[in-house]
Amino acid sequence: MNRTLLSGLSISTEVADALHEHRPVVAPKSIPLSHGLPAARNPGVAAEAAVELCAL
Repeated sequence: MNRTLLSGLSISTEVADALHEHRPVVAPKSIPLSHGLPAARNPGVAAEAAVELCAL
């Protein structure tokens, strides 16, 4: 479930909870994934990066 903030900005419950609990929130840039790797590798690398970041 997402929460709507301000005008049209929505964040996930996971992010809202982290902010409420003063835990860090990471928003990785997608440009290196979309432009820096061969197209066939982008989805896999993005998924791996998300798993690693969430484990921190």
